[in-house]
Amino acid sequence: MNKKSEKVSPKEKQENLLLFCGGAFMTAGPVFWFLMNSAVSARVLTLSRDMASLMDIVNVIVALLFSVSGAALALAGWGISAWHAWRELKSDEAGA
Repeated sequence: MNKKSEKVSPKEKQENLLLFCGGAFMTAGPVFWFLMNSAVSARVLTLSRDMASLMDIVNVIVALLFSVSGAALALAGWGISAWHAWRELKSDEAGA
């Protein structure tokens, strides 16, 4: 391990994990939508009209699920970060 990773506290690791995973999930939503939309468009001639419309609906639902869950994770990471900063500020004020 390098020196930088040894200096990071478990609180910061938790915050970073939530924020970065949230960002990854928020990015995965539009990417998933684009790739699945391309795949459905390429196979639209072999799919029935009902199946193609169902695939489009499922595509949008899963993409929204990725994006919303990513936003929730990122918001949780930000909230924990703010909570830890507030507690540290309050403990510094009480000690001074």
